Amino acid sequence: MSSIMNILSSTIFFYTFALICATMLCLAPSAFASALSQEAVSTSPAELKTSSFTLPRRSDIISILLHHHRHLRAENKFASLNKVFSEISLKFPDANVEKSGIDLTITQLVCRNLNVRDIQLSHNADSSTSQTLDIDATGLKLDCTFRWEYKWSFFNGSGSGSAKLDPSSSASIDLKFISENYETHPPHDVSIPDCNANVQIEDMDFDGDGLGFIGGIINAFEGLLRDTVEEELSSTVCSELRGLGDDALDDLLLKLSDQIDNYLEPLEASLADPLQVENTIELPTIDNGEGIGEPLYINFQELGEYAGDWINSALEQVNSFLGTSETDEWGNLGINKFIRENFLDDDGKLVLDPSTILSDGIIFEGHDMLTETTITIQSIAIEGLDSFQEMDILNAVGKHTLQNKLKLDYLNVVMKMEAEMKASSKSDAVIVASNSPPITEQFTVDFTVTGIEIDASFFLGINTDTLGNLELGSLLHSQNILSCLLSAVDDARLTGLSISVSDIVPPNLSGFIDAGIDHLISTGADALFEMYENVLIKAMPNFFGKYVRDMANDFIEDALVHRFRCPTNDGVEAHKYIDFRDMLLPSAEAKVLGGSGDGHYGNVAPWVMNIVEDQLFAADENGLLAINDMLITPLTKSLSGVEGALKMNGTLFQFNETTQDIWTAFADNLRLTLSNLTVAGLDTLRS
Repeated sequence: MSSIMNILSSTIFFYTFALICATMLCLAPSAFASALSQEAVSTSPAELKTSSFTLPRRSDIISILLHHHRHLRAENKFASLNKVFSEISLKFPDANVEKSGIDLTITQLVCRNLNVRDIQLSHNADSSTSQTLDIDATGLKLDCTFRWEYKWSFFNGSGSGSAKLDPSSSASIDLKFISENYETHPPHDVSIPDCNANVQIEDMDFDGDGLGFIGGIINAFEGLLRDTVEEELSSTVCSELRGLGDDALDDLLLKLSDQIDNYLEPLEASLADPLQVENTIELPTIDNGEGIGEPLYINFQELGEYAGDWINSALEQVNSFLGTSETDEWGNLGINKFIRENFLDDDGKLVLDPSTILSDGIIFEGHDMLTETTITIQSIAIEGLDSFQEMDILNAVGKHTLQNKLKLDYLNVVMKMEAEMKASSKSDAVIVASNSPPITEQFTVDFTVTGIEIDASFFLGINTDTLGNLELGSLLHSQNILSCLLSAVDDARLTGLSISVSDIVPPNLSGFIDAGIDHLISTGADALFEMYENVLIKAMPNFFGKYVRDMANDFIEDALVHRFRCPTNDGVEAHKYIDFRDMLLPSAEAKVLGGSGDGHYGNVAPWVMNIVEDQLFAADENGLLAINDMLITPLTKSLSGVEGALKMNGTLFQFNETTQDIWTAFADNLRLTLSNLTVAGLDTLRS
C-alpha cells in the first residue's frame, strides 16, 4: 500500500514524461443489458399489478445509460495504468504486534493486482512563499499474501494467509512547497504536513497449525491479524511518503534551486561587454618590415578598404532585404518570407532530427527503488520561425565584432517523445516484476514562448591572407563554400548572448496511458510550471549569457581545432576560354546547347542565375519585371532622389568648333552643350 502512493507521487514529480498511452472509453452493451435487468428487478409490486409487462420510459433509459457510462468511465479512467500495476508485486517489511497476551508476527507480506479507481490532483497557491499539491487516491484494491506466526501462553502456531482490500480503501497526501518568494526564487523545500491512509480489509483467509486447540482465541486471532495487516499497510504509506518528501524531493528541489540561483545574480561585467574579447586579446598583425604591422584580421568597420564601397552597399542591401520595414501582404519582414519559402514545410514548421542536438536523443535516465526509466526525443517541430518582427544584423560594434538583434513574435515547440519504464533492479526495490517486459509508450510535449528578443555578438578573426588566397573556382561549388570561408577564420567566439521572453505558455502534455493519467500529469506540470515560471523568465537571459554561451564557444573551439580546408581545383582541366553555357546553365541544358555538361564550373553560378531569373525577371499582372521594384527603383532613388529616374546635373558635354572646314558650310562658329540630363522611366522594364 505504501508503494501505491509512493508510485503516484514520485511518478508525478520524477517521471512526468513516463506514463504514456491513450485509452478509448465506450459503453459496453452488457452494461446496458445489466442496467435494464436491474431496473426491472427494482420495479415495485404495485407497478407489476398495473401491467404485466412495463417498458422503461425514455428518460429512465437515458438516465440509466448516463449512470452506467459515468460508472464505466470512472472504472476505465486508469484502465491501462491498472493493467501495468497488475503485473508488479509490492514487498513490505516484517511486522510484530502483541495484544491480549498474543504475540503475532507477520512476514513475507507481498501484495499484487494493484488497482486504483480514481486519483485526483489539485494545486493551490497558499501565499507568496507556499504552494500545496494534494494527491487523493480512492477505490484502492490489492491482493496480499503473507506468513504468520503467533505465541500465546504455551500455545503457538504458524501458517500462511491472504487478504483483499475493501474498495472503499483510500489514501491522500499534501505536499507543501516552500520558497523565499515565488516571484524571485524557486522552491527549496518540500514537506508533507498531512498524510491519511484509510486501509480496510474486505476479506481474509488463513490456515496453519495451532489454531484448533483453543477455539476461543480464533476470533481474537483473526481480529488481531486483520488489524496488524491494516496497520502495517497504513503506517508504511505515510512513513515512506514522508521520507520521500524529506529526502528525494528535497534533494531534487535543492539541486534545481542551486542551478537556477546561479542565473539570478547580475551578469559579470566581462560577460556583459560584447567587446571584452576584442579589447583584451593580443591581435595578430602582418609584418611589413617597418616594425608596425597591419592587422591580420578583417576590420568590419573599414570594409571599403578591402573591396571598395560596394561591399558596404551589399551588406546594407542584405540587411534591408531581410529586415526592411516595408512588409508584404501578410505584414511580414523579408526574412520571414525567405525562411518560409526555403526552410519550413507546408504547415509552417521546421522539423528537426533530434540526433542533430543529442547524438542518442536521450534527455533523461533514472534508476531508483521504484523504476528504471529512459526518456528520448523522437522528433522536434518548431513553428514561428517566420514571425520576426524586428531584425538588425551585422552591425560592426568593434573592428572584429558583429552584433545582431532580433525579435520574434512567438515560437511553438512540439516534441514527440518516448519513455521506457521497467521495474527497478536495485536490491532495495519496492516493485518486483522481473519477468515483466519494459513499458514503452509515446507522448507529446507542446509549449509556446512569446515576445522573444535575441541579442547576439560574435568576435570573428578572419585572416585576410587566407581569404585573399582562396580560389574562385572552389567557391563556385556549393559544397565548398562553407569550408572555404571557415578556412579563413582563425578565431571565433560568441562574446554576448541574451535571450528574453515576455511570457511562457504552460506546456501541454498529451498521449499518456489513460485519460486519468493525462489529466494528472498535465495538472502536475501546470503546478510545477506555476512554481517556476517567474524565476525561469528572470533567469533566462543570464542562462543563455553564461551557460549556453560557454557551451557554444566550446563547440566552436572544437570545430576550429579540426581546421577547415578549402578544396583546390588542381585536378580540373584548364580551359583557355570560359564556356558560359557550362558556367551559367544547369548541366542538362548546357549539354543540349552544345556545352560539355560535366558541371566543372560548379553549381553556384547556375543557382544564382536561377534566382535572378525567378526573382528579378518575374513579371506581374501588368507585365512589369520584378527587377524594377527590387533593384532599379531603390537604386535610382538613392542616386537621384526620384524613383525610376537618373539626374545628371551640370555640363556633361560641350563642343565648340571654329576652325574645321567641314563646319564652314553651316556656320562660322559651332557650339554644342549637353547639361542637366534627366532620364526617366528606367523602372518600366517589361517582359
